[in-house]
Amino acid sequence: TTGMPLDGMTFCITGDLAQPREMVEKKLESLGATKKSGVSKKTNVLIIGNAPGANKQKDAVKHGVRTVGEDWVRATFLKHNISYEATTPVFEVEDVVD
Repeated sequence: TTGMPLDGMTFCITGDLAQPREMVEKKLESLGATKKSGVSKKTNVLIIGNAPGANKQKDAVKHGVRTVGEDWVRATFLKHNISYEATTPVFEVEDVVD
């Protein structure tokens, strides 16, 4: 992954995002970033979504880790021509009426 835009960046996600977390992680990894399950002094960015966990935020403060919101992810993807479309189901199976 040498020469990728996010080479050397490690990230962690806490909270709910508009997109599935796995998709966001894969797209960030496609730019050269590395996913971490927890926050440590080696983490560069903590992405904070809705209803985030308090522990990861506390660890970010403790270790001086940069915290960003989902807008940062959108802007990063846009900068590198990667789509960040919010997908929500048009209907639920239970809502279908014959």
